[in-house]
Amino acid sequence: MAAATGKGTKLVLIVTAICLLAILSYSLLYRVQHPFLAKQRGHDAEQQASQQPSQKAMERIVELMSRIQDNPKDVQALTEVARLFMSMRSFERAAKFWERVLRLTPDDPGPRQRLAMCYFRLDRHEDAASQLRRVLELDPGNAYAHYNLGVLLTGYMDREQEGRKHFRRVLRMEGADAELKDRARRELSRSPAQEQ
Repeated sequence: MAAATGKGTKLVLIVTAICLLAILSYSLLYRVQHPFLAKQRGHDAEQQASQQPSQKAMERIVELMSRIQDNPKDVQALTEVARLFMSMRSFERAAKFWERVLRLTPDDPGPRQRLAMCYFRLDRHEDAASQLRRVLELDPGNAYAHYNLGVLLTGYMDREQEGRKHFRRVLRMEGADAELKDRARRELSRSPAQEQ
């Protein structure tokens, strides 16, 4: 009887080994025929790493939203939420918070300029131009607002002459950043309209 049990154990071990070899062979063959699986794992890791800042940002947004719920006029919290949404490229959400900030601080050109950027990203070019014009009413020497308005008018709104005036204004500003002036020069050289 012990001999029969020994033969049965050997048979079970042999069948198990054959099954394991078959599974291993099939797995290797499947991997060779479907190499995207290894690449997908790498992609998932990259995607997960890129989502971590977004998850942290969302956690911070939740904290800030609690503050805003307690105090709807908390400009600092509203501003930070708007910036976080911009960093996440959620321009529609960011715009809503910049609009709230501007209702509380209508004469602050900074939030207005950021709202213009959101509107631009949302293809709301007229609204973006309107915000930039208001920035220039509040701060006529804002070289970046002139430059951005020039880009918007010449490149997106078919108002080349008006846009070129803003580029020229940047070039005349003594305190304007040298790189910004170079960019304004390049825009003027690209534009086929005649100088007035």
